[in-house]
Amino acid sequence: MSVVGQIPPAIAAALPAPAPDAPRAVFVRAFEYPQGYPGHTHRHRLAQVVYPVRGVVSVEASTGTSVLTRLTALAIPPWLDHRVAAHGNASLRSVFVDPDRHPTLVTDLVTLHVSELLHELIREAGRHYTDFDDDGGVGAAVVCLIVQLLPSMPTSDTSVWLPQIEHPLLRGVADALDLDPADPTAAEEWARRLAPSTRHFSRLFKQETGVTFSTWRSLHHVKHALVLLASGHSVTRVAMDLGYGSTSAFIEMFKRCTGRTPGASLAREL
Repeated sequence: MSVVGQIPPAIAAALPAPAPDAPRAVFVRAFEYPQGYPGHTHRHRLAQVVYPVRGVVSVEASTGTSVLTRLTALAIPPWLDHRVAAHGNASLRSVFVDPDRHPTLVTDLVTLHVSELLHELIREAGRHYTDFDDDGGVGAAVVCLIVQLLPSMPTSDTSVWLPQIEHPLLRGVADALDLDPADPTAAEEWARRLAPSTRHFSRLFKQETGVTFSTWRSLHHVKHALVLLASGHSVTRVAMDLGYGSTSAFIEMFKRCTGRTPGASLAREL
């Protein structure tokens, strides 16, 4: 994402007219999703910033899955296949951007930290069921502020990004942990089953995902933990379901991966 300044009137007049799929150059939609909404894979011409104001949302793309919680959003560039799933009766706001009119506002798949101010602006814009008119009024000012603030948002260091595993030799690891997140199989055992050596397995895993096996499994645990917590499970129950010997050990792992405690990570409407 890059900074977008004020567009001079002469240039603005030459910009393409609003398209049928974009009533405004930038607009916000509110979505209310029930517990366990699975979503479906789709893509569209518009860029999108997915932001939960309540609950937990996971966005799956070809490169991995991002789990969004309180004050985290995912910028999705145009035409990228993605699937949005909701957990815990999620309330979602999506900022849609017409790339013909703001070509540099959203260009990469990246997780953002949302400031309290931007949170309030997006929430306010999402309250309106009809689009703000470009009349220079309060509505237009809200959208203008969103456009100005989005490029200044830093990447999030508390979001959960789980890299996708596609390598045929390693796919069985992901499948096994999806079926049983508490599977305690160590890297050495996986290597014995799948690779010539532990060193080969570890090197291949790092090349495929960008992280070590132990880090990937911790992120996998956090992903499942957030879904379970959003469904109303207690921290102690989640720790047991994921195979941790104590609640404190689970909380320590969770904080190491996200910088937050499990309770503080859940998104809630402010």
